[in-house]
Amino acid sequence: MIADSAAVTDVRAMESLLVERAVQGDESAFRDIFETYRDRVHRVAFRVVKNHEDATDVAQDVWISLHKNIAGFRHDSSLGSWLHRVTVNAGLMHLRRHKRHTGHVELRESNSPRHDDMFARIEMREFLNAIERAWDDLAPMHREVLELRVTQDRSLPEIAEQLKISVPAAKTRVHRARRKLAGLAET
Repeated sequence: MIADSAAVTDVRAMESLLVERAVQGDESAFRDIFETYRDRVHRVAFRVVKNHEDATDVAQDVWISLHKNIAGFRHDSSLGSWLHRVTVNAGLMHLRRHKRHTGHVELRESNSPRHDDMFARIEMREFLNAIERAWDDLAPMHREVLELRVTQDRSLPEIAEQLKISVPAAKTRVHRARRKLAGLAET
């Protein structure tokens, strides 16, 4: 039991160090986080959205959010637990956005993981660039509310309290900020 506790402490210390390095702009630290949790994030996303293509989209959303907002990680839980929660939330948001498209069947399974991996990296880079441009174009009010909701996984009442607004106003701001970000990313 004591050995398990020490192992958990070591993992948390390693995660904290990686997060701190990533916050300081160390891309290799972010890459290490990505390599460590990539499969887990995709598996969680798949469990929520039920198909590989959408799970890949959700996972990309998670990695983009983490890259932009890693400083918001509060160390209240393990990085893995936090990423799990962010992934579930991103998957649920994806399902809400694509309600009318549920039930489509994936027509093919990839038989060339190396080929798919290369295209996934290119798409991820393009997607990250689009999101980064869109993020920069967001009004500060929208950036702030998205950081609280998505990155810090704050509830609407918590957001309302922090911003000193009503819960319905917080809900409206989150909704408008998401729409605005999605619209900017598509252009």
